[in-house]
Amino acid sequence: MKQILLIGVAVVGVVGGLLYLLWTTGYQLYRDWKLGREVEQIREASADLRRKRREQAAARLANGCEHLFDASYGEFPAGVCSRCGLEKTKPPGPCDHQWKRQDGNTPGAYCAKCGKQYRGTSALGA
Repeated sequence: MKQILLIGVAVVGVVGGLLYLLWTTGYQLYRDWKLGREVEQIREASADLRRKRREQAAARLANGCEHLFDASYGEFPAGVCSRCGLEKTKPPGPCDHQWKRQDGNTPGAYCAKCGKQYRGTSALGA
């Protein structure tokens, strides 16, 4: 009788261990599948956001100007169109600066929207 009880306990222990192993393996596979699905949703959302930002950047520069970003001669900050005053990439912060030439001894510019000023370098490099 004792042997049957011990064999029964051993069988129940082994079967219980196998069931626990199968349950934890299945649960981990389910979590991995769910995590993979969430990562794919994040990738899609990120790709949509990047596409929208590219469209906004293209629409931002589509103002009819044939942009010339390299010929500012120290009047404008780097990356600003010397014809319309827009920057090549939107600057951080709330203002999308539109630079205008500012007269004075030193070439410079000011933002027509927020009033921020930029002082370039003179022709002598001072």
